[in-house]
Amino acid sequence: MEKNILLIDDDQDQLRFFVDALNRVSNHTHCIFARSAEIAYKALDVITPDFIFLNMHLPKISGIACLARIREFRHLRHVPVFVYSACYDEIIKQKVLAMGATCCIRKPKRLNVLAYVLKELVGVDKDLMRSASPG
Repeated sequence: MEKNILLIDDDQDQLRFFVDALNRVSNHTHCIFARSAEIAYKALDVITPDFIFLNMHLPKISGIACLARIREFRHLRHVPVFVYSACYDEIIKQKVLAMGATCCIRKPKRLNVLAYVLKELVGVDKDLMRSASPG
């Protein structure tokens, strides 16, 4: 079963990095990319992803404000939201967790580290999926 992931990040390079890491983990995922909170809101009006990865530092609308709005969507209350940033402090971490984020992640700089993190968070194992498929 394919899992849909929404990545909210204004950095095009981060998208490529994320998708490369995701491809190392699973062939059964589809990544939707939103370059801003506004674009994410429009997408979330019509889709319900299995997971949301939200960059803490977005232009115009902050990651914290975006998280608050995402948690207002009734159909998204069960969707895990992983907030990530290159740097954040313990106070911010506690704030976003209290607001409904599933967890906070420091942006990995190495592809294999991000692949490992995605495997742990998303729970999709490429080898497991391959061995579980018929034929």
